Amino acid sequence: MPVAWIELGTWGPFRNSGTRQNNYWRIPFSGSPHIIASAYINYVSLAANNPTAGWAMATFKRFEFMDDNGFVQETDVPSVVSGIEVFNCVSITVALDLEYAIAEAGWTFYCLE
Repeated sequence: MPVAWIELGTWGPFRNSGTRQNNYWRIPFSGSPHIIASAYINYVSLAANNPTAGWAMATFKRFEFMDDNGFVQETDVPSVVSGIEVFNCVSITVALDLEYAIAEAGWTFYCLE
């Protein structure tokens, strides 16, 4: 399938000098397109607090899509993934989670025709 458009997004930097911090960002799409997306860490600086090592993660939290009856359905992403595909996409919620770290994340969204 050909790509109709590409959207790039970065978020951060976020600084967390404590235990796990979850950050979510809901990105809406008009016209409920077919979306393929990827998540990545742009940069990270890790620390530690004995015995906990720092970490950062860019992933997807949930997505909304239009079902065959025209109703919006929401689905939580059950595991950590760096790529996602959503047909009839209404929105995708991205996550940047970190602990004892400074990080910036990025996401790329491809709209397929």
